[in-house]
Amino acid sequence: MTVWHVLLVKFKPGVTAEQKQAWKNGLVELSKIITTVKEVHHGKKIPGPMDQGWDDGVVMLFDNVEGLQTYLPHDAHQAFVTKSGEIVEDASIFDIDDTAS
Repeated sequence: MTVWHVLLVKFKPGVTAEQKQAWKNGLVELSKIITTVKEVHHGKKIPGPMDQGWDDGVVMLFDNVEGLQTYLPHDAHQAFVTKSGEIVEDASIFDIDDTAS
């Protein structure tokens, strides 16, 4: 079973494509540091009428809630969150535990 950590972001005006890609690469790097992250998925946004202005999204997978709870306060994750504040204007996080079904 899997826990899905879904992250949607709106970037600040003027953020370049290179900065956005570096941000996504940073999330992939976190998965190499924090071993409870099992997979990181991202790609190109498909614009649609219901996207509510979100610029990008990433899905991270964990084996269980404990894995997510290890990731969230981890120093490497917290440093990434702080640095993300330079380019991210808004974020929404939605976690899904399919181990509960």
